[in-house]
Amino acid sequence: FMKEKKSKRGIGSTNLNSQDNTKRKSSEGLFLLNLIKEMSKRLRDEYEFSDEQLYEAFVKGKEEETLLIPVSIFSTKLAPAEALIKYLKETHDINYHEISILINRNERGVWASYQRAIKKMPSKFEIRETIFVPVSIFADNNFSILECLISYLKDVKHMKNSKIAILLNKNPSNIWTIYNRAKTKKGALNE
Repeated sequence: FMKEKKSKRGIGSTNLNSQDNTKRKSSEGLFLLNLIKEMSKRLRDEYEFSDEQLYEAFVKGKEEETLLIPVSIFSTKLAPAEALIKYLKETHDINYHEISILINRNERGVWASYQRAIKKMPSKFEIRETIFVPVSIFADNNFSILECLISYLKDVKHMKNSKIAILLNKNPSNIWTIYNRAKTKKGALNE
């Protein structure tokens, strides 16, 4: 008899919990939707993003944004493009054509970079705990892979040159040089 009471109480409480969860999810969803609206407004007003850029960021870029790249792959002896392409090919089993589309680079260049990478480093990457960046940051072919990465780490992640240098196993003055070169290019492109 006691077991029946517990099970009845359990069923009733489950229904109440289910209703509470539905209400909570609904209010959380509204909160997140309002947050996106506020972010969109701020990006338009303060950073002069166009509606097209916002659409690409929130809708079109969804698939690419889910593919995250560990920053630690760039601290190896490989060139940044070689490291990125090797990681995408071997870890995510993406073909040369798809990689070239993802990072907006020439398909033959992607193939050549991979061939150089496997000669320099035949083994797969050992991914250690690190920061991850979306693959979409590398899609602007006006900038090198390293310029894209460092700009993202400085502008979006707000990291210092010294921290980036440690992550990438590079000299902090090189980080400064690469970042300033990227800023100069951005300025020239915006004119």
